[in-house]
Amino acid sequence: MAEHTPHATANMLGITPVTLRRWCAAHAAYLSPLANPPERGTARRFTGKDIEVLKHVQSLRAHGTTEAKINEQLRTLTFAEIDNSEQATDPVEAPQDAQNAQDRTDSALAVRVALDEFDAKLEASQRSREPSFFVGFGAGFIAALLFVIVIVLLAVLYGGFR
Repeated sequence: MAEHTPHATANMLGITPVTLRRWCAAHAAYLSPLANPPERGTARRFTGKDIEVLKHVQSLRAHGTTEAKINEQLRTLTFAEIDNSEQATDPVEAPQDAQNAQDRTDSALAVRVALDEFDAKLEASQRSREPSFFVGFGAGFIAALLFVIVIVLLAVLYGGFR
């Protein structure tokens, strides 16, 4: 299993080492113990699985997903151990394959985000309709009561109950 330094990992992800440390702290439960060493002064190291998790975090953050939502999603996912130390044999195909995989991942995440937004709007719409039924029923009841009171008053005034 290959281990990568924080600098090499940050370079792979295109982020700063400071951002990498912050992500490691925020998503520690989904990374190896090497990514968040318990002892101060122990160097961080990243496994292939850590890098895959961090790539997923990066993709979700690019779509504006909150840290809490990212952790919810990470809780439901399983990541394979990837050996990132070996390079592809064909340097021309590797970036294209990686780009295709990233495009598919981005598309899937965009669909999931859109479905989540649709679901939230649907729930909000259903909640907003519930009170309108009760308000309409209450207004109708009050209007009917006022009508009866007016009829009784008119009957009393004009001698209808003698």
